[in-house]
Amino acid sequence: MLIFLILLVPIQIIKELFSYNIKIFPGGAPTEKILTDKEKFRARMNALDMKYPAKKKTSRWEDLTPEEQNLVRINRAATAKAKANWK
Repeated sequence: MLIFLILLVPIQIIKELFSYNIKIFPGGAPTEKILTDKEKFRARMNALDMKYPAKKKTSRWEDLTPEEQNLVRINRAATAKAKANWK
């Protein structure tokens, strides 16, 4: 019991102080930095999107013309209807 306390308490302290996730047991979360600030993450992702625009895989909804948005809505509705009728 004492061995578990000696091992687990410092690991929990490291997790809390440094926001670093340490994998101890099989099936646990991977060892990596925990992303705690969503705004920083989104800002970084937007900066990468601006830096590498050719690597964008999908277009954003705002970039589509109204006709394209209408076609997407019709396609989604038809797909949902087909899935509902399939079951």
